[in-house]
Amino acid sequence: MASLAVMGPPGSGKSTFCFNFAKHMQKHGEKTAIANANYFCKHITYKPDYDVRDNKEIKKAYRKYEDQWPKFYAAMLEIMSHDKKLSALRENSLLFLDFSIPLEYLLFFRHQMKAFYALGDKTILLSGENFRTHSGDSAIRATAKLMENVSGRQVTPVFNRPGIEKPQSARQATLIDALLTGDPDRPNDILEINAVERLGFDALAKELRLC
Repeated sequence: MASLAVMGPPGSGKSTFCFNFAKHMQKHGEKTAIANANYFCKHITYKPDYDVRDNKEIKKAYRKYEDQWPKFYAAMLEIMSHDKKLSALRENSLLFLDFSIPLEYLLFFRHQMKAFYALGDKTILLSGENFRTHSGDSAIRATAKLMENVSGRQVTPVFNRPGIEKPQSARQATLIDALLTGDPDRPNDILEINAVERLGFDALAKELRLC
């Protein structure tokens, strides 16, 4: 099967997205599983099939590296990469990895965080309104491009807009978009979804080649 590593800033809707997109894929005949990879999560809206908060080795790593966050996250990722339960879920289902690791750690501590890119066959960078700038979706596009350069793997940027009734897949390119793509006529084609209402999921599944 495959695994989807879902990243994004706080409040972008990662947990809601993982749960609802997993349900969407189930309706298309996929067997799915969700792993909560947020060690500091106190409340979660779904019952995960795997939870880093229950892993004894990760708890030990937290006690060892408390207040040394890059080292803790690196240790957590390494432990996850060798976890037999997580490997079994990845082999037998479409696995959603609900991450909450600061994006700057993945970019600036890339050698320590290399296990992150090994865990996910595909990476989704989810953005909400708090990650958007006056230049449109250029911030999320630039971050996705940086992550691709660091990992050598494709990162799919997705804009989550709860409340909208008709997600768009293409809008007018901004100046920064043109600079990033090198093509002033290329539209801003970051996919939009409404994770709460499960809108835009068919287009996203097609983009990720899941159906």
